[in-house]
Amino acid sequence: MVIATVISLAILPALLLAEEPRYKLVQVVRYVLETAQFAQYASYRYKIETDRLTYDSKYRDPFDPPGPAQVDCANVGRVGVTFYVTRPSGISGENVSTRTLWSHSNVKLDDSRLRNYRTHYFIRGHKAVLASQGVRMWDELRVDGILSVRVLIDEKEVLENSFNLVGCPIASD
Repeated sequence: MVIATVISLAILPALLLAEEPRYKLVQVVRYVLETAQFAQYASYRYKIETDRLTYDSKYRDPFDPPGPAQVDCANVGRVGVTFYVTRPSGISGENVSTRTLWSHSNVKLDDSRLRNYRTHYFIRGHKAVLASQGVRMWDELRVDGILSVRVLIDEKEVLENSFNLVGCPIASD
């Protein structure tokens, strides 16, 4: 009985803590742009960092409404997500790498444009880094269906979101 108590009080909590990821992602925006690039990214970033960004048809809440964000495929140039990479302590400067993977429910593309590796640098004293990941809507992606994004740290998925593309131009043969 004593051994079982020691295991449950000492070893199990240690195992549970070992499973807790060191880094987390906190989604703040799901965006749908008419252009292929951000026109004023510095202003967008400033509004997020100062909590002044208001959600609209371009900069949307990442979870509301639930499910994939509805996107008028004919009028979109870029979709993506903006998030904070967070860490539990800000004692020292350090790097963390993320891997972003995009997929489409009705298009099978093995394309480097659908994968991205990025290193985020935490400045000493800071517990979060703001980042954005998006994909330009090139012709091959303009097919009705779900365009999904997943972000991984150390092969663990830490972010998932999606966009429901509707009204895409019908491809001619």
